[in-house]
Amino acid sequence: MSLGANTCSGVGSVHRADTLGEIRFCDFSVADCAILSQTFFTAFARAAVAQRLWAGEEFWFFSLGAILWLIAFLGLPRPILIYVFGHELTHCALGLVDGWTRQPVSRWP
Repeated sequence: MSLGANTCSGVGSVHRADTLGEIRFCDFSVADCAILSQTFFTAFARAAVAQRLWAGEEFWFFSLGAILWLIAFLGLPRPILIYVFGHELTHCALGLVDGWTRQPVSRWP
């Protein structure tokens, strides 16, 4: 083996659909997604027109929530500091609930 060669067989390799079964499964999955998507959008369009889906409160509250979420997710800066603090605080809280007590830090001899 030469120097600098990858010793791990999975590093840098790209998976290809080598077998006919994998190719057929992929084709089947794409066809399923297309059929289910078409069915969903057709049923939604019929419900929106025939049953006046847009006239109900649920539709407007859902739409308002989706718009507010898009504004918050795409328009505001990410609260990384608050997220990390809350994440670590959750670790502490669950540790205390589990009965963990702080141990003194020991140094290597």
